[in-house]
Amino acid sequence: MLIIIDKKIPREANEKLSAYGTLMELETEGIVYPAISGHPDIFFCQTPQTLVVSPSLPENILQKIEQLCGKGKK
Repeated sequence: MLIIIDKKIPREANEKLSAYGTLMELETEGIVYPAISGHPDIFFCQTPQTLVVSPSLPENILQKIEQLCGKGKK
């Protein structure tokens, strides 16, 4: 399972979450204001069928998700 987390998450939370799946730290710059730039809920919405992704998500992050989850599972 892929778990997308804010890069600023506390170390203890990071360690606990890593027991449940693969962590991917999210950090963006210049898209939204800095306080929420790493919040996954700003860029993603998970539905039972798919992952809805913001069109403003940087391409390198989308590519990393595809590598971790497999192509076509966007």
